[in-house]
Amino acid sequence: MGEREKLLTVLRRRLERAREGETAELMAAEALADERRLAELVEERDLVGWTRLGQLSWFRYLAERRDSDLRAAVDYCARGYVNGVRDEDLPEPLLPLLANRAVATAEDLLQESTEVHDPDLLDDAVELWERIALHTPGDHENYAGRQDNFALSLLLRYRRTGSRDDLERAAVLQRSVVASTPPGHQNLARYMNNFAETLADRAQEYGLAEDLNAALGFYREAIRLTRPDDPGMRVYASNLARALASQTDPPDDAIEEIRGSVSGAEGAERADRLSDLAEALLGRAERTGAQADLDEAVEARRASVNLTALDDPERPNRLHLLAGTLQARFLRTNELVDLAMALRASELAVATCAPGHPYRAELLNGLGAVLMLRYPRLREARCLDAAIDAFQTAAAIGRNHGIFHGNYANALRQRFKLTGRAEDLDAAIAAAETALAEGGMAGAVRPVLRDNLALMLLERFQEARAAADLDAAIAHAETTVTETAGRPDQADALRTLGTGLELRYRATEDPADRDKSFTALEEAIRIESASPSTRVQIAMLASGLAAPDDPARAAELLDSAVRLLPETMPRRLDHADRLAHTRRVTGVAADAAALALAGGGPDAAARALGLLELGRSVLLGQLLETRTDLSDLAARRPDLAEEFIRLRDQLERPEDHVAEAFRSGIATVSDPSAERREAGEAFTRVLAEIRALPGHEAFGRPLAVPDLVAQAEAGPVITLNTSNHRCDALLLATDSVRHVPLRKLNLDLLADRTARFTQGLRDSLDPKSRLADRKAGGERMLDCLEWLWDVVAAPILDALGFTACPGVGEVWPRVWWASGGLLGRLPVHAAGYHRATNGQAVIDRVISSYTPTIRALGYARQAPSAKKRARPLVVVMPTTPGVPGALIHVEDEAAMIAARFPETVLLTASGSAGLRPTRENVLRHLPDCRVFHFAGHGFSDLDDPTRSTLLLADHATAPLTVASLGGVRLGRAQLAYLSACRTAITEDSHLADEAIHLATAFQLAGFPHVVGTLWEINDSVARTIAESFYARLGGSARERFAPERAAEALHHAVRAARDRYRQVPSLWAAHVYTGR
Repeated sequence: MGEREKLLTVLRRRLERAREGETAELMAAEALADERRLAELVEERDLVGWTRLGQLSWFRYLAERRDSDLRAAVDYCARGYVNGVRDEDLPEPLLPLLANRAVATAEDLLQESTEVHDPDLLDDAVELWERIALHTPGDHENYAGRQDNFALSLLLRYRRTGSRDDLERAAVLQRSVVASTPPGHQNLARYMNNFAETLADRAQEYGLAEDLNAALGFYREAIRLTRPDDPGMRVYASNLARALASQTDPPDDAIEEIRGSVSGAEGAERADRLSDLAEALLGRAERTGAQADLDEAVEARRASVNLTALDDPERPNRLHLLAGTLQARFLRTNELVDLAMALRASELAVATCAPGHPYRAELLNGLGAVLMLRYPRLREARCLDAAIDAFQTAAAIGRNHGIFHGNYANALRQRFKLTGRAEDLDAAIAAAETALAEGGMAGAVRPVLRDNLALMLLERFQEARAAADLDAAIAHAETTVTETAGRPDQADALRTLGTGLELRYRATEDPADRDKSFTALEEAIRIESASPSTRVQIAMLASGLAAPDDPARAAELLDSAVRLLPETMPRRLDHADRLAHTRRVTGVAADAAALALAGGGPDAAARALGLLELGRSVLLGQLLETRTDLSDLAARRPDLAEEFIRLRDQLERPEDHVAEAFRSGIATVSDPSAERREAGEAFTRVLAEIRALPGHEAFGRPLAVPDLVAQAEAGPVITLNTSNHRCDALLLATDSVRHVPLRKLNLDLLADRTARFTQGLRDSLDPKSRLADRKAGGERMLDCLEWLWDVVAAPILDALGFTACPGVGEVWPRVWWASGGLLGRLPVHAAGYHRATNGQAVIDRVISSYTPTIRALGYARQAPSAKKRARPLVVVMPTTPGVPGALIHVEDEAAMIAARFPETVLLTASGSAGLRPTRENVLRHLPDCRVFHFAGHGFSDLDDPTRSTLLLADHATAPLTVASLGGVRLGRAQLAYLSACRTAITEDSHLADEAIHLATAFQLAGFPHVVGTLWEINDSVARTIAESFYARLGGSARERFAPERAAEALHHAVRAARDRYRQVPSLWAAHVYTGR
C-alpha cells in the first residue's frame, strides 16, 4: 500500500470519529501534518483526496470556528465540486460557497466548449452550471445570471446534439429569468437577447412563427435598452439581423433593415451583417425566384468571406454558406461556373476546418451536396461516390441527421439511376423516410426532401409495380404542393404530382386521375416565379401526355414553351451553359410546329413556321439579335449604339470562367463570371431602352411571319420539320406559307436511314478498308439518297412545280433548305437517283442553298454586294502538326486561286513570320480581305461545337475556333470557302437545330456567301471542285468578280463531280453552300 492510500485510510478513520463527535484529535499536530502531506500527494482530479481534506477542515471549523479552517474547507471541497463530487459527499452548508467558487471554472468550461467540439467537455459544463444554478440562493445578486448561463450551456448542447429536452429546459429557464429581472437592471438586455436566441432556435426546430416573432421582439427590446457604444450592441444587432434573415418569408422592410446595418459596419461586424443580408435575400429568392436577390446574396456571401480573417473560426462556415448560396443559384440558372465556385469554396471550408470543429459535419454535408450536383451535369461517377462518403461521415459525427440522411438518400437515388441496383433505391427511400421523421430542418428543406421521396417512390413503382408505392408518392406530392404554395419550387411539386397521377391513370384507367394530372401540370407551367427551364420541361411533359387525345391542348402547351426558350438561355450565361440548356429542350420547337399543324386551321402552316423560327437556333438568334443594323440608332442615340456595341463585344468574347473559379485563392474568393453576368443584365436593359424608342420596337427581334415572305423573292425557302407526332415541309413563297405532309417519314425510320448513311460514308472513306467494302459503303449511301428523294425531296419539289431539269439556256431555280434535327445530318441537296440519268435528283432540278433559319438568311442578305476585286486571303495547310499524313493537292488549290487573283495574300508554312498560317495572322488579315479560302484539315468537336476548329499551324495553343470568331466583324467580306472536313455540320444530335459550326461562324463574322463541307473530303476532288467554282465566279483581269453567283457556281461544280463519280457520293456530295 502506497503512502497516499495509507494516509487516506488514517484520515477516513479520523473523519468517522469526527462525525461521531470526537473532534479533538483533528487539532493534533500529527493530524495536521498528515493532512498537509496528503495535500502534497493528491493530484488535481483526485476527488477522494480533496473531498476528504475538505470534510476534515469543515469539522475542524465546526469545532473551532476559525476562518482559516473554513477557507481551507472551501478550497479543498471546491476542487471536488467542479470535478463532479456528489452533493451528498460535500458539506451541505458549503454548497452556496462552492457554487460561488465554481463560477470562474464554469465560465471557462463554457467558453472552451464553444471553441472545441468535445461532447464530454460540454456535458461537464452543463452539469457544473446546473449545480451552480441549483446552489445559488434566490436572493443572490447573481442568481438570474447563473440561471441564464445554465440555460446557455443547455442551448449550446442542443445545437450540438439536437436534444429537444435541452432546448425546452433552456427556454423555461430564460423565460423565468427575463420575467423576474426588474426594469432598469443592467443585465436585462443581455437576458432578453439570450432568451431570443433560444426562441429563434425553437422556431427553427418546430417551425413556430410565434416563437420567431417573439424572438424578434426581444432582440429589438435588447437593442433599445443598450447604449450605442456598448459592446453588446454589435452582438444584439447581429442576432436580430440573423433572425430577420431566417424568416421563411422575410418581408422587404426586414431586408432593408439588414441592408442598412451593413452600410454602417466595418471589419468583422460588416462580415456578420453581410452574411445576415445574404441569408435574408436567399430566403426571399426561395419565395419569389428573383434572380437579382440570388445575385446579391452570392455577392454578399463572397464579400463576407473575404472580410473574414484566415484564422477566424467562422471562416470555414462562411465558405460553406457561400457554397450553399452558389448552389441555389446554380439550381436556378445551371451556370457551371457557380458549381465550380461552390466546389472550390466547399473544399476550402473542409480543408481549413479542424477535425473537431463543431461545423465539420455541416461542411462535409455541404461538400457532398456540391459533388452530387456536379455528377448529373458532368457525368463524373467519382463525384457521386465521394458525395455518398461525405454524407455518411457527416451523419456519423453531426447532429442535423435529417438533412444528412436526406442528402444521402438523394445520392443513393442518383447511383440507382447510374447502376440500376434496386438495393440502392430501397436504401434511398429508407433514408429519406428516416430524414422526414427527424427534426432540425429549415422550412424550405423539408418540401424538397419530401418531393425527392415522392420521386423515389414513383421510380420504385415503375420497377416493381407496387400500388402502395404509387399511392404513397402521390400523397407525399400532394403534401409538398401545399407546403410550397406561393413559391417557385411548387412547380417541381406539381410536376411530381402530375407524373404520379398519370402513372396511376395508366394503371387504373381512372379518368379523374388523368384530369387531375393535366390540371397539376398546367398549374405548374403558369408559376411565373419558377425558372423558365423548369416551365419548358413541364410543358414538354404535359404536351406529350395530351397529344394523343387532344393535340390542340398539347399545341397550346408547347406554344408557351417555345416562347419561353430565349429566357432559358440568358446572355448572362456563358456559351457552355447555354448549350447545356439547349440540350435539355431538344425537339420542343419541332413538336410545337407538328402539333400546330395537327390542330389544323387556315393559319396552321404560318403558325408552325413562326414557332420553328422562334424555337430553332435560339443561340444563333441571340447572335443575330446583336448584329442588327445600327445606322438608324447611331444617328438618333449614339450613346445607346456605343453601349450596345461595347456590351455585345464583351459578351461574345470567349472565356473559361470555370477554370478561373478553380484558381481562386485561399485568402480571397473571387467570382470570375461577375463581369459577364453584369454585362448580360446591362445588355438586356439596353435592348429594352432601344425598343422603347419610337420606330425601334422590333429592334433585333425575330421576324414575324408576314415579314418573312420577303426572303422568298429569290426562291422558296423550305423548312423541314421532323417530330414524333408527324413530319412536314413548310414552304415559304412570296404569296403564301403552306405545308407538305411527309407521310412516308417518321423519326424511327429517319434514325435508321441516318445511321445507315453514316456507316456507308464511314466505309466509303476508310482508306484501310478493302475496295469491295468501300464500294459497298457507296452503295448504301446511294440507297439512302434514293430513299431521301422518295420520302422528302420529291414530294416537296413536285409541290413547288420543279418537276424537270432546266433546259440549256434556262435559268436554274433556286431553293433554300432549312433542315433541322436528324435531317440536318443528311445531304438533302444530294437526294435522288444517281445511278441513272433520269433527272430524279434535287441536283438535277434546282440549285440548293442552306440556311439555319429564315432570319439567318435575312442577315446574310444584309451584307453589301461586291463592288471591288476579290483580294483573297488563302490559308494552305498541306501538313498539320499532330495530324498524320499530307494533303498533296491543297497547294495546287492555293496556286490556282493565286493565279486567278493577283492580290491574293497567301499564308503558308514557308511564309515569313507575318505570313505563316497562325490564328493571329488569319485574324489580322481577315478585315482587309473579301474572300477567305482555307485548304487543310478541320476538326468538329462533338461535345462543344463552339470548339470546332480550322487546324492552323498553332492549333494546339491558339485554335481558330467557332468561339474565337464570335467577336469578328468584317465589313468588306464576301465569300468564305472552307475546303476542310466537317465545316458545315453540327454532329451532336441534341444541338442539330442550333447550326453551330464553322460555316455559320464565318457567316456571322460578315461573309454572306459560305461554302463548307458535311464530311471528310478527298483533296484531289476538292481541288477540282474549287477550280470549277472559282472559274464560274470570274475575277480575272477581264471580268468582274461575282460572289453573288456562288451558289450557282458550287452547284455546277458539284454536279460535274457527281457526273464523274456517280457511284461514290462521298466524293461529291459533301460540299454545301450557305448564304443568300
